Amino acid sequence: MRRRKRIVYLAGAIDDAADRGLGWRKEFMIALAEIGVGAIIPNEKEEQRLPTGLVSKLKAKKDLEKFRKLFRKHIMFPDLAAMDACDIVVVRWDGEAIAGTAHECGRAFMRGQPVLLVSPRQFSEVPNWLLACSEREFHTLDALIGYLKEMKLAKKRKKMRE
Repeated sequence: MRRRKRIVYLAGAIDDAADRGLGWRKEFMIALAEIGVGAIIPNEKEEQRLPTGLVSKLKAKKDLEKFRKLFRKHIMFPDLAAMDACDIVVVRWDGEAIAGTAHECGRAFMRGQPVLLVSPRQFSEVPNWLLACSEREFHTLDALIGYLKEMKLAKKRKKMRE
């Protein structure tokens, strides 16, 4: 029986990130693919789900009921469903505001999904919720990739011994 490859959900700032967080997510996705791990980029096809600027327009017009309905249906629920289907949640934090990210990390933690934190900042600066929910912390993508490679090797060794 062929095993499916591991899938990682890439959580992190979107609203406060300069490029909506796509740059680092695409970089991570490439590095993960090199070690046989798939990745979900939650906002990669966001514009197909909800037109750019519509959220801001609805908030500006104070049409919060329509905003809630559309945001939940087209962004929140699909993102959380995608995250729930993943094996690991990788969260990147570099000082941005992260309301949705904190929620995703808490949800993953409560569901028993491993949460791996990557932050170039001192861990004393990382929001408490992110640190409390994370299983491991890394300062760089390379350190995270090294850890994931080691996890795969350890799994192979264990399987060989059985």
